[in-house]
Amino acid sequence: MITSQKLIDIKASFQLLTQYGITRKNNRIVKEFIKSNNYSINETKIKRLLLEYYLKTEYPDINSLMNYFIFNEFITLALPEHIIFNKKQELPDFLKEEYFKVIKEVKNIIGKNIFNIGYKREFNIPFIKERAELYKSFMENSIEKIYNDLKTFFKTFYPSKISNYYYFESNGEYIEGLANYNEKKLESLKGYELQKSIVVENTKRFVENKKSNNVFLYGARGTGKTSLVKALLEEFKEEGLRIIKVKRDDIDYLINYLDIIRETNYKFIINIDDISYDENELIFKKHKLIIDSFFDRIPKNVVIYATSNSQDIVRFKRDESLYIDRRDDEEKKLEPPQRQIYDERRAFTERFGITVFFGKVEEKELVEILKYYADLNNIKESIDILLKEYKKWVYYHGSINGRTIENFIKYYIESLNTM
Repeated sequence: MITSQKLIDIKASFQLLTQYGITRKNNRIVKEFIKSNNYSINETKIKRLLLEYYLKTEYPDINSLMNYFIFNEFITLALPEHIIFNKKQELPDFLKEEYFKVIKEVKNIIGKNIFNIGYKREFNIPFIKERAELYKSFMENSIEKIYNDLKTFFKTFYPSKISNYYYFESNGEYIEGLANYNEKKLESLKGYELQKSIVVENTKRFVENKKSNNVFLYGARGTGKTSLVKALLEEFKEEGLRIIKVKRDDIDYLINYLDIIRETNYKFIINIDDISYDENELIFKKHKLIIDSFFDRIPKNVVIYATSNSQDIVRFKRDESLYIDRRDDEEKKLEPPQRQIYDERRAFTERFGITVFFGKVEEKELVEILKYYADLNNIKESIDILLKEYKKWVYYHGSINGRTIENFIKYYIESLNTM
């Protein structure tokens, strides 16, 4: 297929950028350009590859598939120049000269403005405004002006795909960024005001580079421990806070995650969610060693917030009738060998500087939470009737807590719609 001069020019820019180490030869889009001869480029295949890239990634809206690809690959590339800018330093002259050549070729590709997308997407991702302004600079400004704009941009934007998300979840040895996640707001979490204030204040100190602690949140299920951690993200994400939710089975890879995030200029809460072990699970000792090692290596931009339904994450069984899952007088009844095992197991939670307990919902808090969700969903029924209906409903659907209240409201709305 004979293609336009624009595609031939883009190929030449890709060849130069590949020589500079900017575009990777194994990238399928770049590979398709590079392997083609000077007269024939498979335009249809390239369009499909660009569209595949577009659909699998979550970047700000750019109306050209080619521009979308090259711009976002460029700004998330950990070039020495980008890292130096991020550290707020000046480039040495020999790097600056070569970097100007790179900017010129990126601008050349973007200037072609080919393969328009035709529809838009919106995502909850960082630096939307800053990316848009930098892209506009590439489209309109001189190389010198783009260079200065890049210096400003990378002072806050760390050159990595980690900068594309606020919220992450563990996935084996990798962390996966999620542009769309279940957002929570602090004002939507009713009750537990003292607990919230402790956690919020500690997090505020953390993002402000002040002394802060790792936090262990425990208590009855459905009381909002995990929701509180998520709400912290919405409260502080513009100050650079990010959250990585780690599943228990992925604790093995905690040290790997540190290697990904330690050099960034963001603040990370590692949220080990709903951590607990049965007494006979040998994996506990392995995880304890990993977490102990993690605490010893933890950089200044990382804290751990762990949640559990019990203060002692391993339920210690003394005999057939006694389980210890609270630190009360029962532990005094343990014989020395048993106590040694128990002390080893509870040592995990004592590594946290702050421990916060979430007890069962009191009647006053129950009414407050119920009223909040009723108002949020524009339910006109009196709170007395809703409270009576909820107590009948929850008898068959779990215990009284914020989670079952929210579920009840969904059920109640659905029942009104079917009348």
